[in-house]
Amino acid sequence: MMAEIESWEAAAEFGIPEATWAQYQVRKRSDDLYIACLSNIFDVLRLPKSEEQKNELAALAKTLVIYSRSAAARYLSGVERRLNQLYCAALFYLADFPATAMLLASNLEAIEEILVEESFLHGFLSRRINEENKLGTMLSDILKSDSIKDFGELTTTLREEMIFGLRNDPRKFIAAKLSLSCIERFAEFNVWGA
Repeated sequence: MMAEIESWEAAAEFGIPEATWAQYQVRKRSDDLYIACLSNIFDVLRLPKSEEQKNELAALAKTLVIYSRSAAARYLSGVERRLNQLYCAALFYLADFPATAMLLASNLEAIEEILVEESFLHGFLSRRINEENKLGTMLSDILKSDSIKDFGELTTTLREEMIFGLRNDPRKFIAAKLSLSCIERFAEFNVWGA
C-alpha cells in the first residue's frame, strides 16, 4: 500500500487525469494505511537507537507527509492535515533531519483546539518556544540555566502526560510521546552543555 500511495501521489502531482489512474486500492483504504503508520511509529521508537531506527522513522515521515503536503492529500479524508504535519516534523527531527523538521513545523498553519503537548512540540520544532505553555516555560528555564543537561523535570512531566494519554486520550499520548522522544534526542545532542 505504501508503494501504491507513492505512485498515486506522483500521478496526482503530475496532473494525470483522475479517470486514467489505476484502481489504487489505497484510496479506499487510506485510513488503514494511516493508522498502520501511526502504530508503526511507536514500534520503531522502541528499537535501539541506530541507523536502522533513523531510516525507519524517515520512511514513516515520508509516507505520512503525503497525507498533508502532497498533491494526493486533497483526495484523502479523515486525517487532520496540520496535526499530521506536526507528527511528520517530529519524525524527521528524530531521524536526524532537523532542518526538514523545522521547515515543516514553521510552515504549519494554526491547529484549532491544540493540546499543550502539541503546542510545545510545535514551538520546539519550529524553534519558537511558547513560554505561555507550561512545557515551553520548563524548556526555556532549562535553556537559560547553568545546568543545561538537567531535563529531568520536563521529561518526567512528559512521561506523566504520556501515561495519562495512554489511559484517556490517544491524541495526548501521541503528542507527549513524540515530545518526549524529541527532548531526549535534544538533551543527548545539544551543544550548550558541552
